[in-house]
Amino acid sequence: MKFIQNEISQIDSTSIKCVCAINPNCIRPAIIVSPGIYYKVFDNLTYNVPGWIRACQVIDSLLLSTLEWLYIDSVSFPFFMYALGVMNKQYVSVIKSPLDNKPIVYNSSMSRFPPNTSNSIIVKEIMVEQWNHSLSYQRFYETCAPMYCSYPKTIRKNSFIEVIITIMSMMGGIVASLRILTPPIVKLILRLVTRANQNPREIEQGNSIFAQIQYNCSLT
Repeated sequence: MKFIQNEISQIDSTSIKCVCAINPNCIRPAIIVSPGIYYKVFDNLTYNVPGWIRACQVIDSLLLSTLEWLYIDSVSFPFFMYALGVMNKQYVSVIKSPLDNKPIVYNSSMSRFPPNTSNSIIVKEIMVEQWNHSLSYQRFYETCAPMYCSYPKTIRKNSFIEVIITIMSMMGGIVASLRILTPPIVKLILRLVTRANQNPREIEQGNSIFAQIQYNCSLT
């Protein structure tokens, strides 16, 4: 059994190789080779594609690369079309209609991604060129207006000693209040009782005087 390490070489086979097991961030410029020969890559070199990166993982290669080689002002597009045409003849000959691939024309007024923008940035921006904002505060409040609000509140419980202190404080306050209020209340009660006792005597005296006047009148 033989283990073959995943390694990335430079364009020429004599360069030092980068082993992915040691350095997972290995990156090298990618190349277009003649289709059909995969084990002798450097014997059939076609073209070094600018912006096309080869990494340890396929997803890393895709995200680190750019699409500048697909634009109309790139010298790499004809080589790409050549390689694609060869592959179409050798491997997808079942397709009867020829491929009609055209280079991309960059227009800064229509795209915010320049040709040298990495695919990772384009994916991060979810491939959206422009957001069309539509603001509606009425719909926002209709959708998000809360019906009620709730919040947690922590109530600290009093200890036994604190309860005793509170009761004693209340009793002390009641005693102090009674000391202040009791004398006026007692005086008021005594005054009312005294006044109530005086009223029957005045009525009785008035009746006796009226009877005496009537008696005197009868004698005369």
